[in-house]
Amino acid sequence: FTGALSTMTRSEAAKNARAYGAIMQGAVTKETDFLILGKNRREKSTKHLKAERLIQLGHDIQIIAEDDFIWLISMQKF
Repeated sequence: FTGALSTMTRSEAAKNARAYGAIMQGAVTKETDFLILGKNRREKSTKHLKAERLIQLGHDIQIIAEDDFIWLISMQKF
């Protein structure tokens, strides 16, 4: 996660993500799959910029807006 979330705390968001099998990291690395962008941000964060650099180098990282994350975690698990 990067940027302040508008709908929940980061702790709550992390708990929701872990419920779907996510492994949380404190930094963006080559092993990162998703970066969730909080709505309350002014500029691109260091994490966001690093994710974009890694994507340019060919790494498969998805940058997802907070609204899309909320939609994903609202889906029922099968």
